[in-house]
Amino acid sequence: MIELSIYDILMLISTHLVADFILQDEADAANKWKDFRCLIRHTSLYASAATIFVYIHLCILGEVSDYLDPSGWKLGVFFLVILAMHTATDFFTSKVVHRQFKEGHVGSSIPNFGAFTTIGISQWAHYAQLFITYGLLFE
Repeated sequence: MIELSIYDILMLISTHLVADFILQDEADAANKWKDFRCLIRHTSLYASAATIFVYIHLCILGEVSDYLDPSGWKLGVFFLVILAMHTATDFFTSKVVHRQFKEGHVGSSIPNFGAFTTIGISQWAHYAQLFITYGLLFE
């Protein structure tokens, strides 16, 4: 079982906020559903920022030496896994959300399966990916 501390959880939530929203260019957000370069630019920046946040977090906790051997393999694995999973999630959900907005399916009566629900599912997936990957590698 993975047990994350409150500091781990707050760091990962902050990481996601910064990496997925503040560091996502508006043009990439608007076009990642149709332009793979926009998708990769966003997800590469996301994975890079997440890896940097994790590294800083481990340094603050004084645990960075436990996870860095000469190859830094755990941080490298973290970067690659987050890059792959975020890319896969956004590849599908950005297409669905684009279609839903285009067709005017923003929301509906209960059960609501509109665009904002799809966005919520995407965000849930991103958090699960961060929490599980971090927990398996660093806890």
